[in-house]
Amino acid sequence: MKGAVDKVTKDLSEVVLITANLKNKKFDTTAMVQWVNDQKKEVDNQRDEIYHKWVTLKQDDHANFREDELKDKSKEATDSTKLILEIFKIFARDVLGEFKSA
Repeated sequence: MKGAVDKVTKDLSEVVLITANLKNKKFDTTAMVQWVNDQKKEVDNQRDEIYHKWVTLKQDDHANFREDELKDKSKEATDSTKLILEIFKIFARDVLGEFKSA
């Protein structure tokens, strides 16, 4: 989970470059910049939720869990990891892909 959150955080830094490039255009790009930032905010919120799940799972006393509880926690972590990576994949395709050559 933490690795996925870190990857998404790193990859989201691309938004800063895109918005800076848009702001340097000779035409009004205010709406485009706002749209990109709004879309990024949605990914940020999902990423933060998953990060908080990771922190909670990390703080659990795993030594006192039964095997089935550990499997459930492991599945939760795996599902959360897949979710954030899928969310970012869609964001990268639908949002960042629109502005890569902008």
